[in-house]
Amino acid sequence: MPGDMFDLQVFIAAEADHSVTAITDMTVKTFKAEDLLNIFNLSGRLAQALWWASVQEEAMLREQIVRNGRRNAAERIAHFLLELHRRALIVDEGSGTGFRLPLTQTLIGDALGLTSIHVNRVLKRFRDWNHPTISGGCLA
Repeated sequence: MPGDMFDLQVFIAAEADHSVTAITDMTVKTFKAEDLLNIFNLSGRLAQALWWASVQEEAMLREQIVRNGRRNAAERIAHFLLELHRRALIVDEGSGTGFRLPLTQTLIGDALGLTSIHVNRVLKRFRDWNHPTISGGCLA
């Protein structure tokens, strides 16, 4: 999502224990650890903002654990779409009725531990129930 920061743990660990892949075009800005730490020393408000962002990221990761470990497929997908919608609203990339969602059913399934076939069945059920669903790269 626009504005996301990731891999702040590399300031402590020598390297990341994972990779990150973009699914759309994006601009990436990298920072040297010492430059960012100097900014923190100069701006307590910026340090607080980044600390808050990392706390929010940890909260989302805990939600992912619960979502994928305790919820059925429909609940997983609904929760995932609601989380993405909330995040899109925060960065002014969505409206009260939807947002751009360039994810394939395979990518959604990979994120939620489901097969693309199962994702397809759940999304069809959502359509049958007149719930918001994905069409043309948007959730509406």
